[in-house]
Amino acid sequence: MLKISANGRYIVNEAGKLFPYLADTAWTLLQRLSRGEIVEYLSIRSAQGFNTVQVSAISEFDGLRRPNREGELPFLDGDPCRPNEPYFELAAFLLQEAARRGMTVTLLPTWGDKFNRKWGIGPEVFTPENAFAYGQWLGAFAGRFDNLIWMLGGDRPIENERHRSVIDAMAAGIRRGEGKRHLMTYHPCGEASSVDYLRGRVYIDFHSIQSGHAFGGWNSHRMVARTLEAENKPCLDAECFYEDFPADFCRDWGYRWTAADLRRRMYSNLVSGALGHTYGHQSVWCFQTERNEEYPYRWKEALHRPMALQVKHVNKLISFIDLLSLRPSSASANCLSAVGDDYLLIYPTRHRRIFVDVERHFSCVRAQWYDTSCGVTLEAREDYRGKCVFMPPNKNGDYILLLRAK
Repeated sequence: MLKISANGRYIVNEAGKLFPYLADTAWTLLQRLSRGEIVEYLSIRSAQGFNTVQVSAISEFDGLRRPNREGELPFLDGDPCRPNEPYFELAAFLLQEAARRGMTVTLLPTWGDKFNRKWGIGPEVFTPENAFAYGQWLGAFAGRFDNLIWMLGGDRPIENERHRSVIDAMAAGIRRGEGKRHLMTYHPCGEASSVDYLRGRVYIDFHSIQSGHAFGGWNSHRMVARTLEAENKPCLDAECFYEDFPADFCRDWGYRWTAADLRRRMYSNLVSGALGHTYGHQSVWCFQTERNEEYPYRWKEALHRPMALQVKHVNKLISFIDLLSLRPSSASANCLSAVGDDYLLIYPTRHRRIFVDVERHFSCVRAQWYDTSCGVTLEAREDYRGKCVFMPPNKNGDYILLLRAK
């Protein structure tokens, strides 16, 4: 079972060991994949270093009326008070197979258009009454698994008291139904944070942002910082730029988000205090089977795109440091920075001189450069004291500067 760390900033396991949340986006998996494909997908993502997958129990794509690969719909006669257990057996299968690989499933009870059809197919079917009943049933059904995190919402804002009542009731139902208390968060719409809607809600264990796929996503680290400042709970970017997604949702730019774009968001968020990160690919989250102008890769091809192969380097960096002691700071005058009990972490995000007053934190440090694109560490020979200026090794690289106290 996972829980929030004693310092209230990260996720840890029962032994208190850090759980570095590194998720893949697989929203429509339960609707679009067979059991064999689920096993194939999990095996590949696990080998690549992912430890979590984010999945919606009810799909965005007409999930109330379009059956899964086994021909089942989530509800009998479309009634949320009458869950169709054979449909949800696939969710149990996913949780079991994930557990075999040491992975966690972050499960959305429903996609957001089923309670707020601001856009999408819908239909809106949830009320406070049936949301509680469904939450209680799902909590009892899935809550028996330890490798589970709940994620309410589903890409929609809470715009009125009816929406808020639905979410409150679903959370209360889940808590009533589950035998063990699993962590819970909320997945908001683009360029928003769950703290905007659910600040002070005791059922929210950590907040999530969706920095999104438009140009505002460049500010993901600011959204993380704003959320952490608003409420003393951990924070995650649960939906960032998707790899190979058209920039700002517009193919006319002739540019799709690259591994470098995603990588900079990931490490910027990490240095800003995020508890982990969620990766996503344009073709994987909806399990696209054919190429076209919108989707340049089939989902099995997209599983091996460059950034998916670089996620493991986040874990490698974390293995070098005590992340539980990390706190965002102003250690650098011109770069994102954080301080731990015995180290400084500086991320320039682009090739530039880095100005650090070392003695504000430690009397002496030894410098290391970490290449985020390939996970290689470059050692520096000399010790540093006082006011120091550092230059990344290669202007075309993407580096984090790790200053270890001596």
